[in-house]
Amino acid sequence: MPGCQGELSIEELTEGLRALGVRGVCVTEEFGCVVRSESTDLDIARFPARLRDTPGAREAFSAALIHRVLAKKRNFDHADLEWATAAMSASQSSGGVADSMPDVHKVERVVEARVERDRISPKS
Repeated sequence: MPGCQGELSIEELTEGLRALGVRGVCVTEEFGCVVRSESTDLDIARFPARLRDTPGAREAFSAALIHRVLAKKRNFDHADLEWATAAMSASQSSGGVADSMPDVHKVERVVEARVERDRISPKS
């Protein structure tokens, strides 16, 4: 960002880009997702993950979101962003190099695990 000194928070980054005329901003960080636009203000929490970041996680997010948008032939919504966010966690590997894109069933298992975790211990 022009004139920026040091690191920006996600909010500062999205606000700065929006002020420069960008219509929508999507930021992925540590297996979570933030989307800001005129009509959207979403924070998608990270899914359970052993690591904070892995090679290919953001690419998995992009591929998963594109998969959902193309399959439904419409704009993305909260559920699609959540599913794409889950793909970042599902792209982790317990050893060696991770596959570039987890299959649909692996992403669904990550989503189901968080739903179950949230059911057992709801947020206060």
